[in-house]
Amino acid sequence: MRILKFFMLVLLMSSLVFGQVFEGKNLNPNQLKPMDNYLGELTNIPLKQQLKKSITYHSLTFNDLGDRTIGYDPNTAGQGKRQLVGASNLYKKCVKSVVLLVALDATSLGSGSIVDDVGSILTNWHVVEGKEEMLVWIHDAGIAQLSDLNPDQANLAKVVAVDPDRDLALLKFDRGESKSPKVTLASASPVSIADDVFSIGHPEGYIWSFTYGVVSQIRPNFSWAYHNNNEFTADVIQTQTPINPGNSGGPLFNKSGQLVGVNSFSYEGQGLNFAVHISEIRDFLSSFEKGKYRDLSKNKSKESDEVNWEPLDLNDNGVPDAYRTSTNNDDYYDVLMIDEDENGTTDFFAFDTNRDGNIDIYVFDEDDVEGFEHFYYDYDGDGEIDEHGIDLDGDGKPESRDPYKG
Repeated sequence: MRILKFFMLVLLMSSLVFGQVFEGKNLNPNQLKPMDNYLGELTNIPLKQQLKKSITYHSLTFNDLGDRTIGYDPNTAGQGKRQLVGASNLYKKCVKSVVLLVALDATSLGSGSIVDDVGSILTNWHVVEGKEEMLVWIHDAGIAQLSDLNPDQANLAKVVAVDPDRDLALLKFDRGESKSPKVTLASASPVSIADDVFSIGHPEGYIWSFTYGVVSQIRPNFSWAYHNNNEFTADVIQTQTPINPGNSGGPLFNKSGQLVGVNSFSYEGQGLNFAVHISEIRDFLSSFEKGKYRDLSKNKSKESDEVNWEPLDLNDNGVPDAYRTSTNNDDYYDVLMIDEDENGTTDFFAFDTNRDGNIDIYVFDEDDVEGFEHFYYDYDGDGEIDEHGIDLDGDGKPESRDPYKG
């Protein structure tokens, strides 16, 4: 694990130097310096020394982002004359609940907020788009530079829920609960126009940065799109609080230090920054607790290959009642999706994981809630179920398995 974290951190730094890492945008692999060449430079050079050298001799560069060019000049927007009362104490109070998120392949860097006692992390969907896991660093007051991050202090967090329509996602630490405090969620109507707000995040890789501003407008049912043509609709908060690449998914706080939004996007111009409203966040978290958003098949990057399902008519009545596909994109079909009652809704999945011609895993949704949580295992291919497992957190893996008793 330490070697993996080491490689990920090196790759992250090389991507900051030789390309761009921001908010969940997938990098062109050609923008990254070849990994073997870069690792060759690390021979007999300590990690921290090499990363500091990279920052010293190379500038952080970000391409023109078109309609999502973001930046903020407090002088032109009049923010220089207004002060947030108790800003220093607010930062100290809230910063420990804000995490740094980095993709394992270093194609995405963003921010997140710990929202409960078991280590659930709230962020933007476009930060984790196409990812199953992310590296997570919690706040360390002794570290102020990205180059000083310790790979051994990184944690893994699994993506457990996505809402691509509202650009929200939820992750959970891979190993138990977080020791960091959770944010305080504000009520459904916590902010008004001209209220003071502030953000903590990682703009352009400058970790745990504090910025503040005011609420410009509340915009219900607002629609927007990103560079890859993903379209979103949600209630949003328009704010002059400066945000930059790396702030995405991070918290927008009110003057009491309560989370009122998730910083998500900006438009070209001064002070045109937007956060998904707390009302949407509360609904997202509540719906997840009720079993919604378990279908992580929606967390698929548009740039990735689409799954091709071949329709089947098992009872020969002219209506498709099953679909099959190959996980290896070859001529062997190892996954079946069954629509037993032919109503257009999947009833269960069947898998031949060892490709021996026998189905060894069946997966059902038995509570009529989004997601398939019950796993039945036939290890010897004799048609008899041997074990039963339940996936409680929607990550596609049962937390435990017990002998099947029928």
